[in-house]
Amino acid sequence: MVELILGTYGALCWLVFAKFKLIPLNTYTGTGAALVGVAMLGFLFLMLGTYLPSSGDGRLYAATTPIISNVRGKVVTVDVSESQAVRQNDVLMTIDATPYQAVVDRLTSQLKTAEADLARAVTLLKQGVGRQMQVDEQQAKVDSFKGQLAEAQFDLDSCTVRAPADGYVTQVIVRPGQMAVPIPFAPLMVFIHGGQPSLIASFPQQTIKTILPGHEVELSFDAYPGYIFKGTVKRKLSAVPEGQLLASGQLRATTNEKSPGRIPVVVEYGDDVRALNLPIGAKVTVAVYTDEFAWLGILRKIVLRIQSWESYLFIP
Repeated sequence: MVELILGTYGALCWLVFAKFKLIPLNTYTGTGAALVGVAMLGFLFLMLGTYLPSSGDGRLYAATTPIISNVRGKVVTVDVSESQAVRQNDVLMTIDATPYQAVVDRLTSQLKTAEADLARAVTLLKQGVGRQMQVDEQQAKVDSFKGQLAEAQFDLDSCTVRAPADGYVTQVIVRPGQMAVPIPFAPLMVFIHGGQPSLIASFPQQTIKTILPGHEVELSFDAYPGYIFKGTVKRKLSAVPEGQLLASGQLRATTNEKSPGRIPVVVEYGDDVRALNLPIGAKVTVAVYTDEFAWLGILRKIVLRIQSWESYLFIP
């Protein structure tokens, strides 16, 4: 952008001082022209940055759920592959259920015996030859076995790991024969929830007061250089990452501790962007066109398109 403005202003000065010689070039006129150029450049930077802001850190985000086993056991089957679409409750993987089935069978048998003992105790109490204490003891045994059986059945059902919702899986690192353990920080695969990914870009706090829902937005994806897509501001998120207090008592930050933090803005995009089938995390440059100083919008549009064309010069 700086090169564009300086080049345009330099060409204008050349026409005025050299080509048509409308103004004689001397120390005073040269210094004045330079000062005017600096002032104009500063003004344009200030107006563009405040009222027509652009963010280069926009990305597509999606909600994810780490798939973690609730039980310990050997993996028998892995029923999905990388990026495979699944429906809610589809089987993702199975774990050897033999020991858990044995516990369920044992508790089921014990529960039947306890229920029979309870029935006999109740009968004896009605006949006047039993005691209420015996009935209460047998009832407690029945309740205990029911609770244990419910827990054992949960473990047995957990041997079949199912999709929590519609979506697809990624980072499938588990293989049949491996041991699955209920460790939160060691997921077996990552589930990405279906639906439209959220496009979020962050802006400096000095500019966020001018960005309102409904403002026009232009998008430039690094994956599609030379193409510009339309969108609108959907909402501004109400929390800055630097202001979130974690359960551990630490502040959650995405920048260094001296940074004031940037305001996340959610952008609504259209079917043309959805049709691109961009991967989650794809980078996008977001330019917002507010109602203030709208006449400078043409300059922001030119700069955004130049930045988009520069993506053709990608050097790995």
